[in-house]
Amino acid sequence: MSNEEASPELSASKGPRNAWLYRKPAWISAVVIIVLIAAGGVFYLGGGYGQWADRRSLSNACHGVLPYSELRSTMTVDRIQATDGLHVYSDDGQGRLAACAVDGPDGNPRMYVNVHWGSEATKAPAYLHHENVAAQAAQAVPVGQGWQGSVVFGDPAQAAVLLGCSNKATQSLMVSVEMGNTSGTPFDSPGKRAQFAQTTTDIAARAAKTFGCTAKLGDTVSNIAAAPQNSPRSVAQAQGTCEAAVSHATQAQRLGMTAVFEAPNDPNTPVEDCFLNDSSGSTLYRLTALYGPFAHYLGDSAGYSTMGRPSGSWNTGGWAWGSAQCPGDLSQASYTLAAAQKATGGFLVNKPDPSFEDSLLHDFATASAKRHGCTKPDLP
Repeated sequence: MSNEEASPELSASKGPRNAWLYRKPAWISAVVIIVLIAAGGVFYLGGGYGQWADRRSLSNACHGVLPYSELRSTMTVDRIQATDGLHVYSDDGQGRLAACAVDGPDGNPRMYVNVHWGSEATKAPAYLHHENVAAQAAQAVPVGQGWQGSVVFGDPAQAAVLLGCSNKATQSLMVSVEMGNTSGTPFDSPGKRAQFAQTTTDIAARAAKTFGCTAKLGDTVSNIAAAPQNSPRSVAQAQGTCEAAVSHATQAQRLGMTAVFEAPNDPNTPVEDCFLNDSSGSTLYRLTALYGPFAHYLGDSAGYSTMGRPSGSWNTGGWAWGSAQCPGDLSQASYTLAAAQKATGGFLVNKPDPSFEDSLLHDFATASAKRHGCTKPDLP
């Protein structure tokens, strides 16, 4: 048989095989599409899309300083969404670098995050419930672990951290976090308290990098004190921020004070409180030390004016204050003593004793200033 006669046969035998080969890519494409659709369904139904959307919303808010996993854990929710530009106070725009809100499902809980230059943080005291240093609430505890920060466990819970920028003369970064609707995050749990503080420091560290602040950071926060009202001590046994009251225990008892609410001492915390209470738990006197922007922007506090003077007191008792100069980011300090007032007017303490008040403030301020490396306080 000649080659010419064989070629049609050969061509015929190759035809079906070639057709199958040509159809094979289309078959493979169909399988790939089916697999991709199935994988997409698994990704969507398995929560992958939701996590991707959540992460994207966080990256688009507060200049990307929000840590996804830490926030989910702190807020005790599976889904979170961030909205840029939302803030607690509309009149604190000066020096504000970032503001946003992070919400759990249906907005519960909600966390606000604010980043300011410390020197321009005009609402600094309010970010730790300290805009009124005469109030019978808002007791601060230190973040600890080398962080210049304080936490107030309430509803809302608040935390703030100051970072000194070594590459920016006399400038610091202030990061504040506020979380409301905390029914799902009980801060009577040591783990939850530490988690809230740690998340604040995580945000602060990311903010320092984002805004070009070369700062010394603290260590991991694994433990933090409970709200002081949960652990009252007798005046004579005070050993933290109320230790200055020990030498005044006899006179304090004469005036009706039997117990204190106090926090652990810490040389880095920018806010300290000491509450002296009667046997029913009502606060009779409050002592407060504020540092850095928390002192600078204290201003008038619920009518308890410092009248622009570094120190002073009321002749009739009930209010006294002092100040000091401090190193680094804490820059200046403000020390106050306030007698709690009745809703109907007058003081809860039966008869304020100006001499006792000045002496108590002196010892409180002197101890706090020494802890923080400040000058000798100017006091009444």
